Order: sequence, then structure tokens, then C-alpha cells
Amino acid sequence: MIARTALRLLNEVGLDGLSMRLVAKELDVRVSALYWHVRNKQQLLDAMAEVMFLDAVDGPEAPARGESWDDWLRLAVGDRMRRAMLRYRDGARVFAGTNLTHPALFRVTELVLRTLCAEGLTLQQAAQGFQVLYHFTVSYAIEEQARQGAAYDDENPYSRPPEIDATR
Repeated sequence: MIARTALRLLNEVGLDGLSMRLVAKELDVRVSALYWHVRNKQQLLDAMAEVMFLDAVDGPEAPARGESWDDWLRLAVGDRMRRAMLRYRDGARVFAGTNLTHPALFRVTELVLRTLCAEGLTLQQAAQGFQVLYHFTVSYAIEEQARQGAAYDDENPYSRPPEIDATR
């Protein structure tokens, strides 16, 4: 409930405006009561990222017969993660640098590694490939959200063509 409330507030105020005090106020509790459940803001971000991750990985199974492993990996894992992060303002920034420990992470990791190893990759290659996909997806979503310009209020520099200095 705390993480979902924080994610809802994230859409309103962004990551820079999100505070433990604001979450506590929204939950109608004292900040000290919130700290009983979440030790600090980083732990709150971890919980928020976990909710996003669980939303993203709800349901993926091994590739269907005839489905290519790379399409499956891109769509069933990468695109689902990306869409989960994009549901929330600054969702990708929240996701970056968090510590996920939910058992679903290990289930998805094992599924990806088994799939890639079944396609002939070594375990090391599969693990490195999954890390590349994971980090690329988070980074791509961060850049995608930055270009939406929510942090710029009414003056999104990405929404207008760049000015060209014709004197050069």
C-alpha cells in the first residue's frame, strides 16, 4: 500500500517532489509511523521498483512454439519492463539503482537463462545478455521519459526544433 501510494504521488509530483513526509500525509499517518515500515527513501524506492517489476513480469512464460527467442526476450521481458516504468512519471529513474529481491526476479532470471542456454548460449553469455537487456531497457526508458519533458513544466526543449546558428 505504501509503495502504490508513492507511485500514485510520483505521477503528481515527480521523483524530485516525492518525500517521505508527502507519502505519510497521503496515507494519513505520521512520518514516524511510515519509517516503521520503510527505513528511508531508498527503501521506499526499492519497494516502488518492486511493484513496477511485479506488474511487468506478471505472466511471462517460456517462448511459445515457433516464437523466436530474441522476439520473446524483447517483448515478454524488455518491453513489459519498459511499459511498467513508463506508467509512472520518472518511473525509470525510480527503477534505476534499486535493489530488487522479490522471488519473482529470480523466477524471471531463471526463465531467461534457461531460454538462452537452450538456444546454445553459455550460462555466462546468457547472464551477460540478460544484464545488457535489463540495463538497456532501464536506460532507454530514462531517456524516453526525459524527452517527454515533465521536468521542464511548460518549456519542454524537446518539443521544439533546435535553433541553428546560421552564422557558423
